[in-house]
Amino acid sequence: FSPAQVGSINHLFLQMMDINNVASGLTGELERLKKLRFFSDKEADTVDIEAVRIFLKSDLFKRMQNAEKLYREYKFIYNAPSEYLGYPCGESISLQGIADCVFIENGTLVIADYKTDKVSSEEELVKRYSTQLRIYSDILAKIFELPVAETIIYSLHLHKEISLQNYPELL
Repeated sequence: FSPAQVGSINHLFLQMMDINNVASGLTGELERLKKLRFFSDKEADTVDIEAVRIFLKSDLFKRMQNAEKLYREYKFIYNAPSEYLGYPCGESISLQGIADCVFIENGTLVIADYKTDKVSSEEELVKRYSTQLRIYSDILAKIFELPVAETIIYSLHLHKEISLQNYPELL
């Protein structure tokens, strides 16, 4: 599998896993999803079980479990003025995306994006994805009509959650 395919398979596992019961057994959860035909045997072998195990111990995962409302792989289409993307033509542009995880906590939004990139530092991920996540934050705040309290990159490779609020110069 290509790195992009491996990333997609890991994203699918994080999307489909039963967050209330997965801690009792990751391999059992993977077998359950294989029986439901979400994964072939070869695809299941690419799920980074150890990285997911570490994720399940993270503060982010606990916050997801305790969220007022949780959305995984939240698909959106939003019509924005062309000026939003720097095109002064006065037209409307349709923007679409899929947010890996959006949840409501204390009446505000938290947006989390999982990354499987093999990087050596969190700064690499922040530089690579801050624009995408800034746009997602702007759009999701409008769709949900709630302020965004935090935008997080969770690196499965670094086993780390990275709050973009720690990088205000990029937001």
